[in-house]
Amino acid sequence: MARIKGTTAEQTRQRIIDAALELFTERAFAGTTLRDIAERLSLTKSSMYYHFSSKDALLDAILAPLTQSLDDLTAATVAGRAQLTPGDQAASDAFKIATVRRFVEVQLTNIPLLRSLLFDPSAMRAMRERRKSVGFADEFERAFAGSDDEAVRIQHRCAMGAINGALLLSANAQLRSSPHTPHSELTDNARAHAEVLVRSALAVLGLSVE
Repeated sequence: MARIKGTTAEQTRQRIIDAALELFTERAFAGTTLRDIAERLSLTKSSMYYHFSSKDALLDAILAPLTQSLDDLTAATVAGRAQLTPGDQAASDAFKIATVRRFVEVQLTNIPLLRSLLFDPSAMRAMRERRKSVGFADEFERAFAGSDDEAVRIQHRCAMGAINGALLLSANAQLRSSPHTPHSELTDNARAHAEVLVRSALAVLGLSVE
């Protein structure tokens, strides 16, 4: 079994994913090869191919947790919306607060991935070609907003955008001051301010929490 000395196969696989995200950030998805990733980790080419047969396979593995999280978030949001009684404003507000909290958790968990891929045209193109997306699913957006009115949906997009924008800008600021900050530290620092993210997004929707 091909792996880095002193590690399990799963640990080696995760190190490859972490190194790939670092290189995608530095060189973009299109500018990074499996050989580049192998050299970053001092792996042989055969060892790299043991874990990932192609860069597309590696991208699928990188995206899998985010894709699953977004699917789960969408399912929970659709189900929550279906349980609401029309005209029950208190229940609707509680539903939106819970949805914002779930969305914040998804984004916090995936900060390194989002920072590496979200603004990389070559990565976004590869994801579209393979039917992967880190954008807002129409199904989620409709269930969250509870309306097809474009003005209402724009307001809810702004709430979600506030979360994404703040997380990415904060991560970039931290990396400018300390370029070698581990991904785990970026996530921990952002998580310490999760409640600020929640309250800011809710303010866009005219909501607040005690």
